[in-house]
Amino acid sequence: MRILKIYIENFGVLSKYSQEFENDITEMIAENGFGKTTLANFIKAMFYGFTNSKKSFTDNDRLRYAPWQGGNFGGYLDFEHNGKKYRVERFFNPIGSTKDTFKLYDLDTNKVSKDYTKNLGEELFMVDVEGYIRSSYIPQTSVDWSENKKLSQNLTNMLESNGSEDISKAITRLENESKKYVKTGGRGLIGETKQKISELEEQLETADLSKTSTKTLKNRLDKVIITLQTTTDELAAIKEKIKLANKQSQKDAIYNHYKSLFQNKEIIKSELDILNKFFKEKYPTKEQISYGYELLEKLSILQIDLNKITTGDYIEEEFKRHKEYFKTDSIDFVTEEQIKEKFKENDELKKISIEREQIAKQIDEADNQLENNTVLTQTHKMIYILLGFFSTILSIPGLIFTLDNIVRFVPFKLILGIIMTILGLGFGIVAIIIFIIRLQRNNQKLRKFKALEEELETKKKDLVNTYKQLDSDFSSLSNIIKSFVSLYESTDISLISRFKEDEDYLIQLNNIYNKYKTYIKLEYEYQRRNERKVKINEDYSKVKDELDSFTKYYLPNVDAFQALKQIQFNFDRYESLYVRYRKSTEELEDFLKNNEVENDHVEHIYNLRELEREEINLDNQVIALNKEKLNLENEIRNNDLMIDNIFDIESQLNQEKEALESYNKKYYIISKTIEYLKTAEEKLSGNYLNTMQEHFNKYINKVLANSNQYEFSSELEITTEENGSRKELGFYSTGYQDIVYFCARLALLDTLFKDIKPTLVLDDPFTNLDEEKLNLATNLLKDISKDYQIIYLTCHSSRNVK
Repeated sequence: MRILKIYIENFGVLSKYSQEFENDITEMIAENGFGKTTLANFIKAMFYGFTNSKKSFTDNDRLRYAPWQGGNFGGYLDFEHNGKKYRVERFFNPIGSTKDTFKLYDLDTNKVSKDYTKNLGEELFMVDVEGYIRSSYIPQTSVDWSENKKLSQNLTNMLESNGSEDISKAITRLENESKKYVKTGGRGLIGETKQKISELEEQLETADLSKTSTKTLKNRLDKVIITLQTTTDELAAIKEKIKLANKQSQKDAIYNHYKSLFQNKEIIKSELDILNKFFKEKYPTKEQISYGYELLEKLSILQIDLNKITTGDYIEEEFKRHKEYFKTDSIDFVTEEQIKEKFKENDELKKISIEREQIAKQIDEADNQLENNTVLTQTHKMIYILLGFFSTILSIPGLIFTLDNIVRFVPFKLILGIIMTILGLGFGIVAIIIFIIRLQRNNQKLRKFKALEEELETKKKDLVNTYKQLDSDFSSLSNIIKSFVSLYESTDISLISRFKEDEDYLIQLNNIYNKYKTYIKLEYEYQRRNERKVKINEDYSKVKDELDSFTKYYLPNVDAFQALKQIQFNFDRYESLYVRYRKSTEELEDFLKNNEVENDHVEHIYNLRELEREEINLDNQVIALNKEKLNLENEIRNNDLMIDNIFDIESQLNQEKEALESYNKKYYIISKTIEYLKTAEEKLSGNYLNTMQEHFNKYINKVLANSNQYEFSSELEITTEENGSRKELGFYSTGYQDIVYFCARLALLDTLFKDIKPTLVLDDPFTNLDEEKLNLATNLLKDISKDYQIIYLTCHSSRNVK
C-alpha cells in the first residue's frame, strides 16, 4: 500500500493544502506551529475517520482538529493498493458524526468504488485505529514500546501455558459480549434499536402526512359546518311544518318532541363521555390551569436569563484566557506582592542605570581633561614655522645681494641686501628667543601634566571599577526581572532597543500587573455567573417538574405548553357542555312532567308521516354531521399535536441512529477481535516470539551493534544483558530507550504486516537522540524505505534524513 497524494480543504490549522508523495521517503521540515502533527492526524482520519466521542478538547480529535478558519471540514487522500489507485474522500461534522460523509473512488475509472466501506482502515490494514496508532503511526508524543502491549496482549497470552486457555476464555467472553448486540429473532441492542428507528420513522412519516391531511381536514370541516347549518335550517323548517300537522295528532307531536329532547341530551352526553375519559375523573380547577400558565411563564423567564448568561459568554472566554496566561494550575502562581516587588526592583534597575551613566560621563570628562592639557599646541608650532620661513627667505637673498653689490658697488641694491639680511637675522633671533621662553614654560607644563595624568589615571581606575560593579549589579538585577517577566510576556529586544544599555521592563510589568488585576475581577465575576447559572438551572428544574406533575397526568407524551393548551380547551369545552347537558336534562324532565308520553306510541298513517320521516332523516344527518364535525376537530387537534412533536421525533431518531452506528461499530470491533484472536492463536503457535526477536535483532544491530544482548519477555518487555545481569531499559537514557523502542516498532510491523506494507508516518520521533544516534536512526530509515513508504515530519533541519 502506498500513499500518492493528500489534499486538505480545512483541517485544524491547515487549509487548502496539498502534498504529493513520490519518493520512498517524503521528508517534510517545517517550523513549530506549521501543522505537522495536524497533517499526520489528517492521514489517520482519512483511513479511520473520527471514532471517539469524548467531551474533553484534548482527547476529542473531532473538536481538536475542527477548522480554525471555518469552512468544509476534511479533504481527500490518493493511495495505491494491489495495482489499483483509489481516492478516499471524507468530510466531517464538527459537532457529531451523523452528517459525516465517506466516498471511495477508483482513480482509473473515476467511478465510485465498492471495494471498501467507510471502515477503510480496518479493512485495509486489518487493525483498528488503536492498532494503527501503535504500529505504523508513530506520533511526536512518544515512541514508547509499552503502548503496544494492548495491541499484542492477545498474542503474548499464548506464551504462558501455550496460551490457548487464556485466548479461549477471551474469545468466549467476547462472544458473550457480542450477544448483547445481536441475538436470534432480531433481538439484542442492534435489533431493538432498528425496531425503534423503524417505529420513529413511521411516526415521522405519519407526522409529515399530517401536514398534508390537516389542510384537507380543515376544508372538509368547513364543508361539514356549511352542510350542518343547511341541514339544521331544513330540520327547523320541517319541525315547523310538523307543528302545523300536529294539530291533527297531539300525541305524535308530544312524542316527536320528546324524542328530539332525548336525542339532544344523548349527543351532549356522548361528548361529555369523551371529555370524562380525557380527564380520567380528575377535573382540574381554573386556579390550577392559571397556575400552570404562571409556571410556564416562569420557565420562559428562567430560560431567557439562562440564555443571557450562556450565550456569547465574554466573561468566561476572557477568564480562561487570563487563567492560561498566568498558568493558575501551577504551584508558582504569581501574587500581587511579587509583582509589586518587581516594580521596586525595576526602579532600582533604573537608579543603577542612571548612576552608571554618571560614572561613564566622569570617565569621559577625565579623558577630555587630559586631551586639553598638552604641552605644545598647534598654534605655537605655526609661529616657529612662520618666523623660520621669513628668516630664511629674507636673510639668504639679502646676504647674496649684499656680497654681490659690495663688489659692484650698487648703492640701492647694497642697501636693500643689508636691510633684507638684517630683517632675516632679526626674525631668526626672535624665533630663537620665543622658542627658548616657550621651552621653559612647556617644561613647567609638562611637569604639571604628568602630575595631573597620574591623578586622573588613579581617579579613572576607581571610576572604571565602580562602573564595572554597577554594570554587574545592573546585569544581575536585569536577569532576575527578565526571568520573571519572560514567564508571561515576550522579552525579545527590538533592533532599536539593542543599542540601549538601560532597557527596563516597566511596560511588561505594567501589562502583567494590569492583567493580574483584570484576572482577579474576572475570577470573581466568573464564579458569580456560575453560581447564578446553577441557581437558574435548579429553579428551572423545580418549576418544570412542578408543571410536568400537572400536565403529564393528562397528556404524558406532549410537551407542557401544548398539553396546557389542550387542557384549557377541554376544560372550557367541558364547562360549556355540562351547562348544556343540565339544561337539556331539565328541559326533558320539565317536558315529561307537563306531558304524557306513551311508551307504546304508534304513529298514525297520514301526510304527517312523510314529514316525520324527513325530520328523522334530517335529525340523523345532523347527528352524523355533528359526530363528523367532532371527529374532524379531534383529528385536526391530534394532527397539530403530532406536527408539534416532529422535532422531538427527529431528535430521538438521530439519537437512535447514532446509537445504532455505535452498536454496529462495537459489534464489528468485537467480531474482528474474535477473528484476530483466533488468527493470533495460529500465529503464536508458529513461534511468533522467535520471529519478532529475529526482526528486532536485525534492526538493533544496525544502530547499536552487539554491545548488548536484547530479549523479549512473555509480556513483550525488552531487557538487556550487561555485566552478567539483565536490566530493564528504564535504567538507560531517554534517547537510548527511544532508539531501542523504535527498532521494536519496526520488528512488530515486519511480523504483523507480511502481505500488505502500510505507510509508516513518523511525526518527529527522534527529538531525544544525540547526534551519533540520530545519524544511525536516519540511516536506518533509508534502509527500511526499501520495504516501507515513509512520511517523515520534523521541525528542525538537524534531524533531516541526510
